[in-house]
Amino acid sequence: MKKNKIPLTQSLSESELTWLQNYLESLSQTNAECMTLETLDGLFCALIINPVMAKPADWMNTIFGQKRAIASEEELERVMMILIRYWNQASAAIENKQYMPRTLENAQKWALGFNQGMDYCRKEWDLFLTDAENTALLAPIVALEKAHEITEENRQALVAQISTIVSTLFYYWIDKMNNDKKETKPKVGRNDPCPCGSGKKYKKCCDA
Repeated sequence: MKKNKIPLTQSLSESELTWLQNYLESLSQTNAECMTLETLDGLFCALIINPVMAKPADWMNTIFGQKRAIASEEELERVMMILIRYWNQASAAIENKQYMPRTLENAQKWALGFNQGMDYCRKEWDLFLTDAENTALLAPIVALEKAHEITEENRQALVAQISTIVSTLFYYWIDKMNNDKKETKPKVGRNDPCPCGSGKKYKKCCDA
């Protein structure tokens, strides 16, 4: 008899989040490349925002390092299901403007994870940062990468801005991609054949 599988859209319970946190911490004891839950949260946040989607196979090595010391196929399957549900949970929160960063320590690891996520689309982000306003928007995240150099009061103020920054960035890239699609869409003259394939002129069909 098959076990009932938990839907991948179901948010992680507190016990599952605790398990994931402890699991990553235990791996990091012998694998310095393995991310903590805070770093993972920052990574996923950036990957969800990015204009180019990253597949699970792309970010597994980023999370666990090249060693990827996972004991068995069964353990790998469990970890993957947990991570995909975590991804979907974060994605829904970002889309609904309800995302809150999982800052377990001083937010430095979260910011470093976010920066690693940006590396997947560095060319697009570099172009984004040629605009001074965009650079200012990302400034709090950049500052948190050196959280140990700022006061606790300033750190809390910067963390409080993350939710708004994440939402702004997410919809910025969505709007940009939609606008780019419109610009690359071939223009159809009113007397040209309609692209829908009806055989009629455009002005007598979809442009009517």
